[in-house]
Amino acid sequence: TWRSHLGIDGSGDVRTSASPALLRTGEVGVLSGVRENTAFRTNIGVYNVSDKDCVVELEAKDDAGHTVGSKLALTLPPTRYHQEPLSRLTSSLPSGSVTITNGTSGCYVGSVAYVIDNVTQDPFAVSQRKKP
Repeated sequence: TWRSHLGIDGSGDVRTSASPALLRTGEVGVLSGVRENTAFRTNIGVYNVSDKDCVVELEAKDDAGHTVGSKLALTLPPTRYHQEPLSRLTSSLPSGSVTITNGTSGCYVGSVAYVIDNVTQDPFAVSQRKKP
């Protein structure tokens, strides 16, 4: 179910290409606090609000900032959301982050991660922030 929540001013950010939260060409987003182990698993969602295919690259990093596992390049169709498990990047990440790089000129993309407790199945969402 898709839900839209409006801000106090009633404007709401529906992630249009004007949204400052979206990644433009060459920008990198970070999803902090992701985990992949026996206690937790993570799903990474990426979305494209552009009217053309966009290529994004996902990369897992440990807490020290070192790359863990392999990079994953995804081609996102126009105006679509796609989800991948963190296990596609690495089989083990006790604590770390995922970077998302927008590699297509004229594209606007964003991401979110869902970290799920493997015992209770309780999730928590991790919002993307832009890498300075």
